[in-house]
Amino acid sequence: MGSRPIDIDDLFQICLVGDPQISPDGEHVAYVVTELDKKENAYKAAIWIVPLAGGEPRRLTSGKHRDGQPRWSPDGTRLAFTSDRKLGDDLKGQIWTIDVRGGEPTRLTSLDEGIEEYCWSPDGQTIAAVSKVRIGKHDPISDVRVIRTIRFRYDGEGYLDDKYRQIFTINATTGETRQLTNGAFEHQHPAWSPTGHEIVFDSNREPNWELSPYRDIYAIRVRGTSIRRVTDGSGDWTSPSWSPDGTTIAFYGTRRVMSDSARHELFTVPAAGGAPDSMTDHIDRNLRDGATADLASFPGRPPLWDTSGN
Repeated sequence: MGSRPIDIDDLFQICLVGDPQISPDGEHVAYVVTELDKKENAYKAAIWIVPLAGGEPRRLTSGKHRDGQPRWSPDGTRLAFTSDRKLGDDLKGQIWTIDVRGGEPTRLTSLDEGIEEYCWSPDGQTIAAVSKVRIGKHDPISDVRVIRTIRFRYDGEGYLDDKYRQIFTINATTGETRQLTNGAFEHQHPAWSPTGHEIVFDSNREPNWELSPYRDIYAIRVRGTSIRRVTDGSGDWTSPSWSPDGTTIAFYGTRRVMSDSARHELFTVPAAGGAPDSMTDHIDRNLRDGATADLASFPGRPPLWDTSGN
């Protein structure tokens, strides 16, 4: 077959594969396959599973919606995922769960805003998730926007409308939801402690934080509301990850917050709090990266510990 230039219709034949997630037993990989639906002018995505050693993949969800972010339950029997499918309402981006052997998925959450990221607790009983919450009054009838802050619009998000990312816990069986964080701050990248008693995340909860390039790692007790700052306010820290023994937290960041080309390094800090220590200051490479394009997005991931805690 002779060669020819690519045309527009060729784009609709492309399947995008991403977000691979290895099962707890190391036997399978769940991943997302995204296709372009020309007729509906929309993206459609399904969750697939394939043996890690190779073999025939199988589709776990229908592909009639946009399903994504597959995450294995700790015991490996269920997959959670986010989906824009509806059940008689306008909820989008909620968490659903499905038995990995197959069957119909069950919607777990019904938050006012979509789920942006989430993770299972170590015992598989609870899920921590990030979703936006409006701070202040809102008139649903009026289309007038009152801008009160410097931070009011982002590329890819549009107008923020006084909504701030908060961390929730969700019962993985009943869907009962509890909001852990509050206030006009952004809270992102939650990670459970090995005991399940605390969740760490990154944020800047200082006054006038919108004018600051700094960000810290915080921890909150799951059965309480007290928040403690883990890092010392000396840099821009993000994407925390607990060591298996719960004594140390790893994350990416930089102290060169005013630089136009700040290099993100790998840092660690005692779980009890303290000054971050760079593990990679001798490496002339940026250790945190991601990519976003018209067809796909490949966000960065938090640091991964091996089973020995290194």
